[in-house]
Amino acid sequence: MQIEKIAELDDKIKGDEEIVLIRSKEHREKSKINKLESDKNRKLVQQNAALKATLSFIKENYDYKTNVKKIQQVVLEGITRQNENVNTTVHEFVSKLETVQTEIRELEDAEDPYSEFV
Repeated sequence: MQIEKIAELDDKIKGDEEIVLIRSKEHREKSKINKLESDKNRKLVQQNAALKATLSFIKENYDYKTNVKKIQQVVLEGITRQNENVNTTVHEFVSKLETVQTEIRELEDAEDPYSEFV
């Protein structure tokens, strides 16, 4: 009777260990992805800050009165489109990053019914 119970528990433990290994592997993979996405996000935020600083510098120091004839509307529209594209791209990336981070947090916070065997 006890031998059967021990064998049964051994089988259960082996099954639980497999589940733990699978979840650990998934967690490691998602952590790597999270780190890569965080690094990418940090780089994009830095680029955006640099572009905003450049724009601010140009706005503060450019002499609009004497050079107004030299400015072409097409150039300004191009700059505006590029800035909008950058902002849209960063916003989409941040949204995806938040989704991935939320999923990782959910996995980390999820109560593991097999944690007593680890």
